[in-house]
Amino acid sequence: MFEKENLGWWLQQLQQRFGEWWELQQSKLLKTALPALPDIKPPTNWDIWLNNSLIFIFSGLIFWLLWRFRHVFLDSWSKLQNLQLPSEAKPMAYSVADWVQRSRRYYDSGDYYQACRCLYFAMLQQLHENGLIPHQTSRTDEEYRLLILELPEPDPYERLLMIHQELCFGKRQASAQLVVDCQAAFKQISA
Repeated sequence: MFEKENLGWWLQQLQQRFGEWWELQQSKLLKTALPALPDIKPPTNWDIWLNNSLIFIFSGLIFWLLWRFRHVFLDSWSKLQNLQLPSEAKPMAYSVADWVQRSRRYYDSGDYYQACRCLYFAMLQQLHENGLIPHQTSRTDEEYRLLILELPEPDPYERLLMIHQELCFGKRQASAQLVVDCQAAFKQISA
């Protein structure tokens, strides 16, 4: 049959009785300790008035900030209106001879990385000036490589391009011998 009483049931009954006793003591304490407060009802539409006041204050603050800093916004807007996008076939600022001269100066000062980089730009400028591959600012090294492979003698071009990629994007260190290799490849291009 069913068990009428056990330890779990006794503990539950004890807990319930203690809870009821505690609530009774608390209610007696609160009735004597605190005076009865009058029932205050908020005025009608109080929350609507408060919301409208806060929205008005916030809107006024935003308007005041915009008015105070209007010159910053107007200057930014005028600069944005006068913004000109770069042209697609913008020529480089230096000629092939200028790039080669800069490479020699960097080589003499010991900056082998910049010396190799200048020879790479001299190659790109020469391709542009000869009408083989015109400048495009959006063109990547891989796109240049694919166009170089279509040239009659692509090896020296590809050698300079690969050295440039390894220096800029790889872990290869620039050295005097690497600059000499770049100069030899550029001489083959110029011949």
